[in-house]
Amino acid sequence: MRLVPVFLAAALTASPLHAAEPGSFGDWTAFCAADAGCALATAATDGHRLAFSEPNSGEDRMVFLPVEPIQRGSVVTVTLDGQPGAELGPGDGWRMVEMPGGDAAQIAPSVAENELMVRMPGRTSIEISYTGESGKRHRAELSLSGYSSARAYVTSRQ
Repeated sequence: MRLVPVFLAAALTASPLHAAEPGSFGDWTAFCAADAGCALATAATDGHRLAFSEPNSGEDRMVFLPVEPIQRGSVVTVTLDGQPGAELGPGDGWRMVEMPGGDAAQIAPSVAENELMVRMPGRTSIEISYTGESGKRHRAELSLSGYSSARAYVTSRQ
């Protein structure tokens, strides 16, 4: 499913003279605006979303938008094609951030850049497991089909 989450579109809204059309790459969508930066995103059929926001100024973000808010204090587990990726504790591995349309879990930049993003190309899926506020355990499986092309598109425009 291709989707640019509402918060990314809003964050990257630019004047019509500087906006670019989103590019679709497999299951990923990428969008860049000369005066705002770039974003790339994907969504699972169950509603979980994963996105990267890379503004021209400020901190790059890897955010996970869960279908149920993540239980405060819980561990979030990330795997790539079933192989260990990262165990993220609250505070040092992930933190809740407010976004239009709901809360998201921002993955710590050091984990995103050094442990996940370098391993995502060439993989077929990223799985994110978490406990929701209700106590229910969730497993989001997001496709990485097209991620490398979307990443190359974004990199070429920054």
